[in-house]
Amino acid sequence: MNKLKQHKKILLSLWFTGALLFVWMKGVLPAWEDQRSDFSNYYTSAVLLTKGEPISKYYNNGWFNEKAAEVGLTEGAKFAPFPPITAYLYLPLTVFSALQAKRVVLAVNLLLLVVLVFQLKNFTLYKYWEVGVLLSLFLTPIASNVRLGQSYLLICSLIFVVLTAIKKNKNSVAGVVLGFLAVLKYFPIVYLIYAFPKVNKKLLWGLFIAVLACVFVPIFTNDMTVYSTFANELFQHVNGDISGQGQFSFNFQSIDALLANLFIYDAQWNTNVLVDFPLLKTALKTLFAALISYSSVKMFLRSTEKTNLFSYGGIVIGAALLIPASATYHLLLLLPAFITVVFFLRKSGEFNQETFIVMLFIILISNVMAHHIPNVSFSQTINVIIHFPRLLGLMGLFIFLLSLQKRSIQN
Repeated sequence: MNKLKQHKKILLSLWFTGALLFVWMKGVLPAWEDQRSDFSNYYTSAVLLTKGEPISKYYNNGWFNEKAAEVGLTEGAKFAPFPPITAYLYLPLTVFSALQAKRVVLAVNLLLLVVLVFQLKNFTLYKYWEVGVLLSLFLTPIASNVRLGQSYLLICSLIFVVLTAIKKNKNSVAGVVLGFLAVLKYFPIVYLIYAFPKVNKKLLWGLFIAVLACVFVPIFTNDMTVYSTFANELFQHVNGDISGQGQFSFNFQSIDALLANLFIYDAQWNTNVLVDFPLLKTALKTLFAALISYSSVKMFLRSTEKTNLFSYGGIVIGAALLIPASATYHLLLLLPAFITVVFFLRKSGEFNQETFIVMLFIILISNVMAHHIPNVSFSQTINVIIHFPRLLGLMGLFIFLLSLQKRSIQN
């Protein structure tokens, strides 16, 4: 037994050493020097705020790119399709130069990684090594967030604040934090489901006040016309057309991008389509959204007091399938949902094999990129489909969770 424990410690030590080295090499080192990152988008918009530039102008990619160069970010930047409140996110960092500010963000992200360990420990009551194993499943999203100076570790940490507040009946806190996140990145509003069936007035009032404040701050302090400009960018984004990057990129794994590659011909970017039929893309996307919505509602209605956490996590994962442009770091928005699913399976003690399968899905979804997959020459259609591993993995996991819930109820 002692020998087995010793081997376990050695394996865990090697695993964690490898995980830390990965984040260091792929995240920390590039972030320390490289200015080509999403950080530029946040920082440039915040600097322009201090100069009194109207936010509505930020959605002009050419103009915003020139301003980024003036700030010292010669690799450029773009603000579209961020919501207006995003311009305020890195405002405190404008007292630093661009490189100094990015290094501050790097330090904050590393600190947030430590905070997440404690949050997961308190939320799940797992041991630290178990928490470490769960976090290590998300190596690529974590490294990507660190490298690019993104804000998703912060958002993930705040989602856990929301879930913990709901658990402790601190509903006003949960509502205010969730309202802020919902305006900043939209998707976190799905976590409101974790408050069911005990949603109360304090939570809803906190949510309403936070949303109202975040929506109106840009109008009152900067720009009266910002939302008319933003609405056009949002419409394009919802339809999978990413400003400055088009709708065919494999980097943004979504049903929109997959169907665009299959059914929308473009003489420059997408010549080998299955069939040039844009209306079919719209029809299939609508059908896909309807199936996900129907399955999610069914999962919600079938949930019991015993399976609530599991069901809610599955619904959040289902909602992620409808994101019009999913990047690697966006998976940190799903980390709390993944954790609650694994937590339920581990706690029930009846699903050891299923827990392992879910963890394999998470590894696939989080760490297998389109560029890892070789091209196949015998079929362009198959070649396109297999280059959406994150989307296919999420679909597979969602279906698997639906079947697990059904089986759990039957038992």
